[in-house]
Amino acid sequence: MKTWARLLSWTLVVGSVSVGQSGKGDLLRLDEAYLMPNTLLFHAEGFRVFADELFANADKEFIGSAVRNLHEILQDNESREAVVTCAFERSQHGIPESREEFELQLDRAFGFNQTPQNIVDLYIARISNERLSVARAPVGESNARLNLLRIAMNTDFLGNASTYAFKNDIGYWSGVIAHEVLHNFGHSHPKNDEGYFVSTFGDCVWLTSQDGAN
Repeated sequence: MKTWARLLSWTLVVGSVSVGQSGKGDLLRLDEAYLMPNTLLFHAEGFRVFADELFANADKEFIGSAVRNLHEILQDNESREAVVTCAFERSQHGIPESREEFELQLDRAFGFNQTPQNIVDLYIARISNERLSVARAPVGESNARLNLLRIAMNTDFLGNASTYAFKNDIGYWSGVIAHEVLHNFGHSHPKNDEGYFVSTFGDCVWLTSQDGAN
């Protein structure tokens, strides 16, 4: 199983995937960046995904594919069962007290079983020149209660221009998006995130995506 436990780490206040590089970028203020998404990338019943229009068209297409892959995995009963079971069995820290409550949280996050009045919007902001992080998200439930989820993805690690090992791995980025979405619901971890549920869940999305491709 591929794992990002040794590659990625996160902060408590803003989840951010670390890739082990040094340096400090001119990261956009996230509260401003999150207001920018306005390009519809994906729309399913009860769930919409918008991206910053400053993403390159190829990046928008790729992110849309990663979201679609994640949504399909979690909508399919068999693959969702595999992901959730994998996360609960492999995690050592930050495990939800109730699997049933977590399943309901997934339904809320991805618009499953939602009424038309309760559609969930996921906003994906664009960040760059942040060499330490492939993605970020706020940690907490305040926006999730309003059916508004917010994440940011770093274009330095996406697409053919990047030298990042997983730049074109749809399953990997589906896992990153899943991880970030869970931060919106209050799932957190310390800087060393190995064994924490929110990170393991992303790993399990990646693994299930690979299994489905084989």
